[in-house]
Amino acid sequence: LAATLWAQGDRAGARALLEQVVEARRRVLGAEHPDTVTSMNILASTLGPQGVRARVRALLEQVLKALRRIPG
Repeated sequence: LAATLWAQGDRAGARALLEQVVEARRRVLGAEHPDTVTSMNILASTLGPQGVRARVRALLEQVLKALRRIPG
């Protein structure tokens, strides 16, 4: 759904939905679960064109930290 919203030009809607997904996955799966990390990376990609550079950097640092700990 977030990808569809993005494609239709609803950047704010895509961002809001992805933020909900990241928070839900953190809560249910944990911060370092591969699906959570993937969602964080997608959210960072969505935020980049919106000019939220500090948030993008923070998310990508979290992604990198988690990837270093995830086996395989």
